[in-house]
Amino acid sequence: MGVPSASRSDIANAASNLIAKAWVTASPSAIGSNRSVCQGKDTWSEAIVRPLLLVTVSALRVYSRNATPATLETCGPLPLEWLLSLSRFAAPDAPPAGVRPLAAARHILLTGANSGIGFEAAVLLCRAGHRLTLLCRDGSTAEAAGRRVLERAGAGTPPATAACDLADLESVRACATALLAQATPIDTLVLNAGLQYAGASEPRRTAQGHELSFGVNHLGHFLLAHQLRPLLAAGRSPRLVVTASEVHDPTTAGGKVGAPAGLGALAGLRPGQATTMVNGSVPFNADKAYKDSKLCNVLFAREFTRRLEACGTPWPVIAWSPGLVIPPTSEGGFWRYSRQSNELGQRLFALAARSLLRLTESVENAGALLAALAVDDAYAASGFTYLRNRVTAPGRHVFEASATSTEGQDADLARRLWEASAALVGVGADQP
Repeated sequence: MGVPSASRSDIANAASNLIAKAWVTASPSAIGSNRSVCQGKDTWSEAIVRPLLLVTVSALRVYSRNATPATLETCGPLPLEWLLSLSRFAAPDAPPAGVRPLAAARHILLTGANSGIGFEAAVLLCRAGHRLTLLCRDGSTAEAAGRRVLERAGAGTPPATAACDLADLESVRACATALLAQATPIDTLVLNAGLQYAGASEPRRTAQGHELSFGVNHLGHFLLAHQLRPLLAAGRSPRLVVTASEVHDPTTAGGKVGAPAGLGALAGLRPGQATTMVNGSVPFNADKAYKDSKLCNVLFAREFTRRLEACGTPWPVIAWSPGLVIPPTSEGGFWRYSRQSNELGQRLFALAARSLLRLTESVENAGALLAALAVDDAYAASGFTYLRNRVTAPGRHVFEASATSTEGQDADLARRLWEASAALVGVGADQP
């Protein structure tokens, strides 16, 4: 039985109560009263982040089940205007982190460069003199991204662009075939594109019928990396960077909210059949599907490293978590599907996380971290590395090497995921 449609006052009161609780919990006096909050590695996130997310996610679930067009008409414009008006009290984001000077330009192929941290990274890399190839889901998006990157950079070589829809394996193959024909070596391959559609009750699908977050975040990137390996092998000091997330780890604050990541025995990955949940569980859970896709990113990077080392060609392979990044304004990119299904809920969550508790990382700083991972000599060591941009206090992050989740360290699971993924996309599992 559904919950009755919320009135304007119901939503305003619920939002004000949530924000008031979050504000009190995160106030300097509350934090100062417990020294362990600031001294422990994850004590602060345990004390503040997880309770906030639990309350917010619960509210969003109730709202998303009942936020029909009629509900929104009943609520009127007040909640959205009211929430937006509070943003004027937010502290500004910290200035972007710098990118260290580099000895030589690199050729970097980057997915997800038309928005968010990928776009910010592309701007910095272009400005620093590196050559870029930007892959986007269609040609017009890619060309527009290239123009905007060059305009923002103010200098540098105009980026090359290509269409590569990660939600369509045939598009990925066509893109890879065209790039192989050009035979331009790739020095750094950055697999950064991603999406999430939290709160959805039914799965979205790729062109081949696979669940969308698994298909785009993992499967499309898996095929792209497999096909482009010859160009990467021909590059100068080749490097692979994969944007994952700390939510792959059920012990982190974000990973504890809702159903945890877990691939089980990969029961949902069967050749010739569409994938919904990787572990084969029912019913569909969009939040878990996203977390599982990020666990797949970590395991893919780990197995890619093992296979390179087995061939005697070790490269730096980096999986990383940028932290929670919610741009103040964005119409596309990572959050586009979540906003479509629950705009008010997304605005409420963004206000609480970014503006009040200051748990988020700015898109500029996250982009600078990605740019550095792609080219900086500090990340040139061969082998697998996982780095996490960990929140330590309001508005403060520490970027450091970290252990992945226990499941993310399972070498046998990484091997089996690789083999199952190869079968799903129709390539040989014995490469690279």
